[in-house]
Amino acid sequence: MKSSVRRNPIISDLFHRMGKVERMGSGIDRMRDFMRDAGLKEPVFETDNFFRVIFYRKPSYSLKQTSETVVKTVGETVAKTVVKILALIKDNPKITRAELATQTDLTIRGVEWNLRKLKDDGAIRRVGSAKGGHWEVDKTAETETKKT
Repeated sequence: MKSSVRRNPIISDLFHRMGKVERMGSGIDRMRDFMRDAGLKEPVFETDNFFRVIFYRKPSYSLKQTSETVVKTVGETVAKTVVKILALIKDNPKITRAELATQTDLTIRGVEWNLRKLKDDGAIRRVGSAKGGHWEVDKTAETETKKT
């Protein structure tokens, strides 16, 4: 026979009166059943000065795999954005940052970040003044744009 130990009788009584407790002492068995039904390892219960439960999840939910997927997705999105910016500059070398923002769905700061990165990488350069100048796309970047 299992005994149920209420660690905090006040909270336990409150939840019981609110109808939030189905049966006293049934939670751990239900957790084990749910985990087993889901094909996962049973949870581990540890009691010392504290009560702790360790749940095991499917490997597909691991943070490492999730972060790798996020990095891949972000990389693909950035690459598509860069290609779009290069194509827009090639079509209209006098295009403004505001026009780039509108046509790429980026913020002005996003456009500025991408332009700075493209300039640092040598893919584009600004010729002339800020107001009256124009953009030039490097031939290598132009070739890369056509490949994608």
